[in-house]
Amino acid sequence: MRLKIVDESKLSADIIAVLYYSFYKELRSKQGLPCGSIEDYRSEVKEMLERGDKFIVALADDNPVGFVRISEKEGVYWIEEIFVASEFHGRGIGRRLVEEAERYIKTKNYAAYVMVLPQELSTIKFWLHMGYKLLNTIELVKYLSSLPEAEDTRVFEVFGFPLLIWRWEEEEYDKLELEFLATLKEFFTKYDRRDFLRVVTDALKRVLNKEKDT
Repeated sequence: MRLKIVDESKLSADIIAVLYYSFYKELRSKQGLPCGSIEDYRSEVKEMLERGDKFIVALADDNPVGFVRISEKEGVYWIEEIFVASEFHGRGIGRRLVEEAERYIKTKNYAAYVMVLPQELSTIKFWLHMGYKLLNTIELVKYLSSLPEAEDTRVFEVFGFPLLIWRWEEEEYDKLELEFLATLKEFFTKYDRRDFLRVVTDALKRVLNKEKDT
């Protein structure tokens, strides 16, 4: 396989739109949500290109197989969607795309930011492997009509605050992670965040003290 990384200036907007649509088609399938038409995504890509977003595209033997999008908001540079066609996973293409995005951002600013949904465990692990650190974004919502059905969400936590994450059609959790989520849900039906913080703090101290004694 001959891999080449190019920016949007070397390709037509339609090629970029097809890749962009492929990303969302895959994501919406995991979420169990409808994707919409490719024409909607063509319009989005046109708007993004007009406002200056940068697309970096991976070509395998001259065929487009992946992309990453970079946006700028008030001087902060974000690596947005990143996509590699499933048949090309495991070949280092995602890494190459990120490295090229970082090279570009480094000429503009000192940091690259990424936002990832908590359900995308494989994506979170990818970014951690690339040297990124979890930062401080928390999304809040107020339901102004009926609440979502309980079976549509899972209970998660940040700093002891219980929060909801949507259940996806295709989830990536392993057995231990599912056990953790189920235990969290049951815990927060009986106890509050102070209880959670105390339980976790005491458990961590026991582990650390045990290490000191060995």
